[in-house]
Amino acid sequence: MGAIIFIIFAIVVSLSFLENSLKESTKRNAYWFFAVVLVLVAGLREVGVDPDSVNYEYAFHHYDDDRISGAIEYSYFLISEILSRLTNDVHIIFVFYAFFGVMLKFKAFRKYLPDMWFLPVVLYLSFIYELHEVTQIRTGIMSGLFLLAIQPMADRQWIKSLLLIGLGMFFHISAIALIPLVFLSNKEMSLKTRMFWTAVIPASYVFYFLGSIRILRTNSRTTRRLPKPWSQVSTCSVRCISSPSCCSFILCTSMRP
Repeated sequence: MGAIIFIIFAIVVSLSFLENSLKESTKRNAYWFFAVVLVLVAGLREVGVDPDSVNYEYAFHHYDDDRISGAIEYSYFLISEILSRLTNDVHIIFVFYAFFGVMLKFKAFRKYLPDMWFLPVVLYLSFIYELHEVTQIRTGIMSGLFLLAIQPMADRQWIKSLLLIGLGMFFHISAIALIPLVFLSNKEMSLKTRMFWTAVIPASYVFYFLGSIRILRTNSRTTRRLPKPWSQVSTCSVRCISSPSCCSFILCTSMRP
Protein backbone atom coordinates (compact mmCIF):
# COMPACT_ATOMS: atom_id res chain seq x y z
CA MET A 1 0.00 0.00 0.00
CA GLY A 2 2.87 2.34 0.73
CA ALA A 3 4.17 1.81 -2.80
CA ILE A 4 0.76 2.71 -4.25
CA ILE A 5 0.59 5.94 -2.26
CA PHE A 6 4.16 6.80 -3.27
CA ILE A 7 3.37 6.28 -6.97
CA ILE A 8 0.27 8.48 -6.71
CA PHE A 9 2.32 11.08 -4.85
CA ALA A 10 5.02 11.07 -7.56
CA ILE A 11 2.44 11.49 -10.32
CA VAL A 12 0.68 14.36 -8.53
CA VAL A 13 4.03 16.10 -7.90
CA SER A 14 4.81 15.86 -11.62
CA LEU A 15 1.41 17.28 -12.53
CA SER A 16 1.90 20.17 -10.12
CA PHE A 17 4.95 21.24 -12.15
CA LEU A 18 3.06 20.85 -15.44
CA GLU A 19 -0.12 22.49 -14.23
CA ASN A 20 0.26 25.74 -16.17
CA SER A 21 0.58 23.86 -19.46
CA LEU A 22 -2.48 21.65 -18.99
CA LYS A 23 -6.01 22.40 -20.12
CA GLU A 24 -8.53 23.28 -17.45
CA SER A 25 -10.70 20.28 -18.31
CA THR A 26 -7.69 17.96 -18.09
CA LYS A 27 -6.74 19.29 -14.67
CA ARG A 28 -10.31 18.99 -13.42
CA ASN A 29 -10.71 15.41 -14.65
CA ALA A 30 -7.33 14.35 -13.25
CA TYR A 31 -8.06 16.04 -9.92
CA TRP A 32 -11.30 14.18 -9.31
CA PHE A 33 -9.84 10.96 -10.72
CA PHE A 34 -7.17 11.08 -8.01
CA ALA A 35 -9.87 11.73 -5.43
CA VAL A 36 -11.69 8.53 -6.44
CA VAL A 37 -8.45 6.55 -6.47
CA LEU A 38 -7.54 7.75 -2.98
CA VAL A 39 -10.99 6.75 -1.70
CA LEU A 40 -10.53 3.25 -3.08
CA VAL A 41 -6.95 2.90 -1.79
CA ALA A 42 -7.98 3.86 1.75
CA GLY A 43 -11.33 2.09 1.68
CA LEU A 44 -10.10 -1.24 0.31
CA ARG A 45 -6.88 -1.46 2.30
CA GLU A 46 -5.99 -4.69 4.02
CA VAL A 47 -7.05 -4.94 7.64
CA GLY A 48 -3.98 -4.64 9.81
CA VAL A 49 -1.91 -2.50 7.44
CA ASP A 50 -2.48 0.45 9.78
CA PRO A 51 -2.59 0.55 13.60
CA ASP A 52 -6.35 1.09 13.96
CA SER A 53 -8.09 -1.06 11.33
CA VAL A 54 -8.14 -4.21 13.47
CA ASN A 55 -10.00 -2.32 16.18
CA TYR A 56 -12.39 -0.78 13.69
CA GLU A 57 -13.10 -4.23 12.31
CA TYR A 58 -13.87 -5.52 15.80
CA ALA A 59 -16.18 -2.56 16.50
CA PHE A 60 -17.90 -3.07 13.13
CA HIS A 61 -18.73 -6.69 13.93
CA HIS A 62 -19.54 -5.99 17.61
CA TYR A 63 -21.39 -2.68 17.41
CA ASP A 64 -23.75 -3.88 20.15
CA ASP A 65 -20.96 -4.81 22.58
CA ASP A 66 -21.45 -2.73 25.74
CA ARG A 67 -17.80 -3.15 26.71
CA ILE A 68 -16.67 -0.86 23.89
CA SER A 69 -19.69 1.44 23.77
CA GLY A 70 -17.73 4.29 25.34
CA ALA A 71 -14.50 3.72 23.42
CA ILE A 72 -15.57 5.55 20.25
CA GLU A 73 -18.42 7.77 19.16
CA TYR A 74 -21.93 6.39 18.84
CA SER A 75 -21.95 7.42 15.17
CA TYR A 76 -19.51 4.63 14.30
CA PHE A 77 -21.70 1.99 15.93
CA LEU A 78 -24.80 3.43 14.25
CA ILE A 79 -23.17 3.44 10.81
CA SER A 80 -21.80 -0.06 11.45
CA GLU A 81 -25.25 -1.35 12.33
CA ILE A 82 -26.74 0.10 9.14
CA LEU A 83 -23.96 -0.98 6.76
CA SER A 84 -23.61 -4.46 8.27
CA ARG A 85 -27.12 -5.20 7.00
CA LEU A 86 -25.74 -4.88 3.47
CA THR A 87 -22.58 -6.93 3.93
CA ASN A 88 -20.43 -8.42 6.67
CA ASP A 89 -17.24 -7.08 5.04
CA VAL A 90 -15.69 -4.29 7.13
CA HIS A 91 -14.40 -2.59 3.98
CA ILE A 92 -17.84 -1.13 3.40
CA ILE A 93 -17.40 1.18 6.38
CA PHE A 94 -13.80 1.92 5.38
CA VAL A 95 -15.06 3.07 1.97
CA PHE A 96 -17.80 5.12 3.64
CA TYR A 97 -15.37 7.04 5.84
CA ALA A 98 -12.76 7.35 3.08
CA PHE A 99 -15.33 8.75 0.64
CA PHE A 100 -16.43 11.58 2.89
CA GLY A 101 -12.96 12.19 4.33
CA VAL A 102 -11.33 12.57 0.92
CA MET A 103 -14.16 14.32 -0.90
CA LEU A 104 -14.71 16.94 1.80
CA LYS A 105 -11.02 17.85 1.72
CA PHE A 106 -10.89 17.94 -2.08
CA LYS A 107 -13.90 20.24 -2.08
CA ALA A 108 -12.20 22.49 0.47
CA PHE A 109 -9.00 22.58 -1.61
CA ARG A 110 -10.92 23.89 -4.60
CA LYS A 111 -12.74 26.42 -2.45
CA TYR A 112 -9.64 27.94 -0.85
CA LEU A 113 -7.08 27.46 -3.64
CA PRO A 114 -9.00 27.79 -6.92
CA ASP A 115 -5.83 28.58 -8.90
CA MET A 116 -3.98 25.45 -7.73
CA TRP A 117 -5.20 21.99 -8.60
CA PHE A 118 -2.42 19.63 -7.55
CA LEU A 119 -0.18 21.36 -4.99
CA PRO A 120 -2.80 20.99 -2.18
CA VAL A 121 -3.01 17.28 -3.02
CA VAL A 122 0.79 16.99 -2.77
CA LEU A 123 0.69 18.45 0.75
CA TYR A 124 -2.29 16.28 1.63
CA LEU A 125 -0.56 13.08 0.50
CA SER A 126 2.65 13.92 2.34
CA PHE A 127 1.07 13.21 5.75
CA ILE A 128 -2.61 13.95 6.35
CA TYR A 129 -3.99 11.28 3.99
CA GLU A 130 -2.10 8.47 5.71
CA LEU A 131 -2.99 9.78 9.15
CA HIS A 132 -6.68 10.57 8.68
CA GLU A 133 -8.06 8.51 5.78
CA VAL A 134 -5.96 5.38 6.39
CA THR A 135 -5.64 5.39 10.18
CA GLN A 136 -7.84 7.83 12.13
CA ILE A 137 -10.82 7.50 9.83
CA ARG A 138 -13.29 9.22 12.16
CA THR A 139 -10.98 12.21 12.41
CA GLY A 140 -10.79 12.21 8.61
CA ILE A 141 -14.40 13.26 8.19
CA MET A 142 -14.19 15.68 11.11
CA SER A 143 -11.13 17.46 9.72
CA GLY A 144 -12.78 17.74 6.30
CA LEU A 145 -15.81 19.42 7.83
CA PHE A 146 -13.55 21.75 9.78
CA LEU A 147 -11.76 22.80 6.60
CA LEU A 148 -15.13 23.80 5.15
CA ALA A 149 -15.90 25.72 8.35
CA ILE A 150 -12.84 27.98 8.10
CA GLN A 151 -14.32 30.42 5.58
CA PRO A 152 -17.60 30.86 7.50
CA MET A 153 -15.51 31.45 10.62
CA ALA A 154 -13.51 34.15 8.83
CA ASP A 155 -16.75 35.71 7.53
CA ARG A 156 -18.24 35.67 11.05
CA GLN A 157 -20.98 33.24 10.00
CA TRP A 158 -21.14 31.65 13.42
CA ILE A 159 -24.18 29.46 12.89
CA LYS A 160 -22.85 27.87 9.70
CA SER A 161 -19.40 27.24 11.16
CA LEU A 162 -20.87 25.84 14.40
CA LEU A 163 -23.12 23.51 12.43
CA LEU A 164 -20.15 22.15 10.48
CA ILE A 165 -18.09 21.68 13.64
CA GLY A 166 -21.10 20.15 15.41
CA LEU A 167 -21.47 17.68 12.57
CA GLY A 168 -17.76 16.94 12.94
CA MET A 169 -18.35 16.15 16.62
CA PHE A 170 -20.84 13.50 15.51
CA PHE A 171 -17.94 11.67 13.86
CA HIS A 172 -15.19 12.53 16.34
CA ILE A 173 -15.62 14.17 19.73
CA SER A 174 -12.28 16.01 19.47
CA ALA A 175 -14.05 18.59 17.29
CA ILE A 176 -15.33 20.09 20.53
CA ALA A 177 -11.86 21.63 20.94
CA LEU A 178 -12.48 23.67 17.79
CA ILE A 179 -15.58 25.48 19.03
CA PRO A 180 -13.69 28.34 20.78
CA LEU A 181 -11.97 29.12 17.48
CA VAL A 182 -15.30 30.23 16.02
CA PHE A 183 -15.32 33.27 18.29
CA LEU A 184 -11.73 34.41 17.70
CA SER A 185 -11.33 37.89 16.27
CA ASN A 186 -10.35 38.18 12.62
CA LYS A 187 -8.92 41.68 12.92
CA GLU A 188 -5.32 42.63 12.26
CA MET A 189 -3.20 41.54 15.22
CA SER A 190 -0.57 43.55 17.01
CA LEU A 191 2.96 42.19 17.37
CA LYS A 192 2.30 41.34 21.02
CA THR A 193 -0.83 39.37 20.09
CA ARG A 194 1.00 37.49 17.33
CA MET A 195 3.74 36.52 19.76
CA PHE A 196 1.15 35.26 22.23
CA TRP A 197 -0.64 33.03 19.71
CA THR A 198 2.71 31.82 18.35
CA ALA A 199 3.67 30.73 21.87
CA VAL A 200 0.36 28.89 22.25
CA ILE A 201 1.36 26.35 19.59
CA PRO A 202 4.50 24.90 21.24
CA ALA A 203 2.82 25.22 24.65
CA SER A 204 -0.08 23.08 23.42
CA TYR A 205 2.35 20.36 22.39
CA VAL A 206 3.95 20.43 25.83
CA PHE A 207 0.56 19.95 27.50
CA TYR A 208 -0.32 17.35 24.87
CA PHE A 209 2.69 15.13 25.56
CA LEU A 210 2.39 15.55 29.32
CA GLY A 211 -1.28 14.61 29.04
CA SER A 212 -0.44 11.60 26.89
CA ILE A 213 1.92 10.29 29.55
CA ARG A 214 -0.78 10.64 32.19
CA ILE A 215 -3.38 9.01 29.94
CA LEU A 216 -1.08 6.05 29.29
CA ARG A 217 -0.55 5.57 33.03
CA THR A 218 -4.28 5.75 33.66
CA ASN A 219 -5.11 3.33 30.85
CA SER A 220 -2.71 0.74 32.20
CA ARG A 221 -5.27 0.25 34.97
CA THR A 222 -8.40 0.48 32.81
CA THR A 223 -7.66 -1.29 29.51
CA ARG A 224 -7.86 -4.71 31.13
CA ARG A 225 -11.66 -4.26 31.16
CA LEU A 226 -11.77 -3.84 27.36
CA PRO A 227 -11.91 -6.80 24.96
CA LYS A 228 -8.95 -7.56 22.76
CA PRO A 229 -7.85 -6.13 20.36
CA TRP A 230 -9.51 -2.88 21.46
CA SER A 231 -7.50 -2.57 24.67
CA GLN A 232 -4.25 -2.39 22.71
CA VAL A 233 -4.84 1.15 21.40
CA SER A 234 -7.50 2.51 23.71
CA THR A 235 -5.74 5.86 23.98
CA CYS A 236 -5.49 6.67 20.28
CA SER A 237 -8.73 8.66 20.12
CA VAL A 238 -7.43 11.20 22.65
CA ARG A 239 -4.18 11.84 20.82
CA CYS A 240 -5.60 13.61 17.76
CA ILE A 241 -7.04 16.60 19.63
CA SER A 242 -3.84 18.63 19.59
CA SER A 243 -3.04 18.48 15.88
CA PRO A 244 -6.35 19.94 14.60
CA SER A 245 -6.28 22.53 17.36
CA CYS A 246 -2.76 23.74 16.56
CA CYS A 247 -3.41 23.77 12.82
CA SER A 248 -6.64 25.65 13.31
CA PHE A 249 -4.86 28.39 15.27
CA ILE A 250 -2.43 28.82 12.37
CA LEU A 251 -5.17 28.84 9.74
CA CYS A 252 -7.57 31.12 11.56
CA THR A 253 -4.97 33.70 12.59
CA SER A 254 -3.68 33.86 9.02
CA MET A 255 -7.13 34.62 7.54
CA ARG A 256 -7.91 38.22 6.71
CA PRO A 257 -11.27 39.80 5.79
